[in-house]
Amino acid sequence: MLNYEDLQNTKLMAQENFPAFLLPSEKNEQLQSGIQKLSEKVRRVILMHYAEGLSLAEISERLSVPVGTVKYRLHAGREKLRQEMEEPMKNNETFTERVMKKVEEVQQWRLKDDKRGFEAFYREVLADIDLLPESEQKYHALADVLKCGFWWCKGERSDEMIERIREAAEKGRNEDALILIAAREHDKLSGKEKIDYMLNQQIPRLHEAGYKQVEAYVWFWLGVEYLDSAQREEGLQAFEMTKSLLTPADVYYANAISAIASASDLQADEINLDDNMAIRVSATGEEYRIIGGKLRFWSQPGFSRGNFHPTVYDAVFYYASRCDSTFYDSNMKLGETMTGSDGTTLTFAEDHTIANTATGVFYGCQRWETRSPRGSVSNVWYKPNIGIVRLERRFKEKTSVITLKSYRITGGSGLIPFAPGNQWEYDLGDDFNPAYFDIHNRFEVTSFVGNTAILSGFSLLRRTGVDEDSWDAVMRMARQSYWERTPERSILRDVSKWLARAEELAATPYQKTHTRVANEVMRRILRTDKRFLPGRTLVNAWNFFVCNSIVECDGKYTTDDDRAYSFEWKTPRELKYENGGYALLYNFIYDIFEDALGCMWSNRWTVGHKETVNGYNYTDTDVTTEFSIEEGGTVTTAAGVFENCWLFRLETRGVEGGWRYRGGKMEYWFAPSIGIVRANHYYNDDTQCATYDLVSYEGTGEGYFPIADGLVRNYEAIGLTEEFIGGAEYVFCRHDDGQMMLLQNQIGLRNIEWNKPPVD
Repeated sequence: MLNYEDLQNTKLMAQENFPAFLLPSEKNEQLQSGIQKLSEKVRRVILMHYAEGLSLAEISERLSVPVGTVKYRLHAGREKLRQEMEEPMKNNETFTERVMKKVEEVQQWRLKDDKRGFEAFYREVLADIDLLPESEQKYHALADVLKCGFWWCKGERSDEMIERIREAAEKGRNEDALILIAAREHDKLSGKEKIDYMLNQQIPRLHEAGYKQVEAYVWFWLGVEYLDSAQREEGLQAFEMTKSLLTPADVYYANAISAIASASDLQADEINLDDNMAIRVSATGEEYRIIGGKLRFWSQPGFSRGNFHPTVYDAVFYYASRCDSTFYDSNMKLGETMTGSDGTTLTFAEDHTIANTATGVFYGCQRWETRSPRGSVSNVWYKPNIGIVRLERRFKEKTSVITLKSYRITGGSGLIPFAPGNQWEYDLGDDFNPAYFDIHNRFEVTSFVGNTAILSGFSLLRRTGVDEDSWDAVMRMARQSYWERTPERSILRDVSKWLARAEELAATPYQKTHTRVANEVMRRILRTDKRFLPGRTLVNAWNFFVCNSIVECDGKYTTDDDRAYSFEWKTPRELKYENGGYALLYNFIYDIFEDALGCMWSNRWTVGHKETVNGYNYTDTDVTTEFSIEEGGTVTTAAGVFENCWLFRLETRGVEGGWRYRGGKMEYWFAPSIGIVRANHYYNDDTQCATYDLVSYEGTGEGYFPIADGLVRNYEAIGLTEEFIGGAEYVFCRHDDGQMMLLQNQIGLRNIEWNKPPVD
């Protein structure tokens, strides 16, 4: 996209062929001719709005004319273009058909893992929709396209956009788009206030307007709110209301079935989701579509609850379709490969092969292999007319194997037969010993109409015991049971038994390192609680243990947090924006850097490099980071004198809310053979700076950010006030399976001897 004013004096402009350039995908000559016939003032507004994507207010500001004038010119331009298109449209419906086909293409971008190029196509389709005659169909399509833009276009996630979607959806009776509006409304609230709003305001309004699909959606999420507040009977009734309003062909009908199964199990077994014996319950509706011979994973609304880390087994179909949402392509021949938008490949790897499963041996299977640039590999075995019988997923040198445990096929055909009533249950293999885990799961087809299949997915995983002779089981038990939720607040539990047992069982170098770092953090947290240490002198503020794997792809190094082992304990009241405690947030030294630039290190970086990085943060808002690298000279810290440093200057914009500490201006100094030796993070309108210096280290390596087994880097916050203590220890080590790991010990404390004891 080019700025109109940038083209005013170019040869391109003089040749009067700029509309074809600014709207590169528009093939209609009559439309191009119509644009050329507009007056300069009107044409300019049309191009600014559709080619550059500017809002009316932005055009008004750029042209220094009132918004009303902009609206008039835009309206006049559209009317003239409609007149230009009207005659051929009277005798030929191809333009309308072509626009509707483009609307379908816009929606299918959801299937792509890489959304680059979407925005240009999105704006082109918006321009085409504006030329359609006034009708309910036009506004239905407009709401669909605007909704896609809301999710995937930079700068489109705003209250103004929500109102545009609402207006178009109401004119076009587009309930799919109105579901987004309803979600935005009730998600602003929480707890009892949210339940009251959904039950007494939202549902009656939707019922009166006749929006059954949206009403059913709100009933479903009201049921989830009831479950979260331990009102399980009310939750079951809400899910039943969802079913009563929909047909089996709706994905939320299937979701309600799985939610009823999950709520019933929780109620019947009197399961407490906060039980220290790990729990995970999940309920989904799953929608798959056959598009051009490819079976594609379309959507998966639902919820999961509990304190147990997610596993592959409750998302078998999801993990079987990780190449642009494709399970398989019936047009591909044995040995052929398709490449997805992000470089992931899908290969028809084997035919007439064997699959061993928990329910027996299946002959005559097909094996399809998916490989991601980030290192994950999935192999899926399909038995024709039965479905997925085996799935192996390897990621970070760990392989999970899921096999078919039982099934019921009432009809249908193909690699996955879709007929209502078809069911599949899966076994977790060696990952979860049935002596210590209670496992239920079920996927069932509720509808198959045309090329769309709807399934309900339900799973329950509950730890019933602990293998006290397994280091991994004991380490996970400590992580999963160190806290509990009471009616008043969350409180710590004493897990000293599990910490001590992990130290006894740790046998390999990795197990010993992991245990040392994790136990140090956990014991520090426990020592800040007066129930475990009545005479404590330190209180908790911001303490974390993070277990990361390091992934290398195309010379870029990123980390992946394994939440099955990572844990935290924080006290937000100690971290007020205006006091010294806020600087503790910046003890995530490496993480903040990686969030800003999309990787922990890139081999492309060198002095003189400048770049703008676009991405999303944890709240899905657009984030932009501008950074440059320059000579950093000599840096002196408690760890030594470091020469020939590189200085990274970063400024990250767009980070909002509680995550804003991960944005703003930053400076990082890297020393050769060492890595980061100093980090400055500016906050409070750049009036304050949190500085973390390298104070000790073990081991050196190659380059400006060495990654090698045995490296240790210790940092301390400099100049903290109010007796706060901040720091971070980073330990590089190799896992027993060969994967390089990064273990983090984030230290955030406050000394209370100098002041009155805190209120617990």
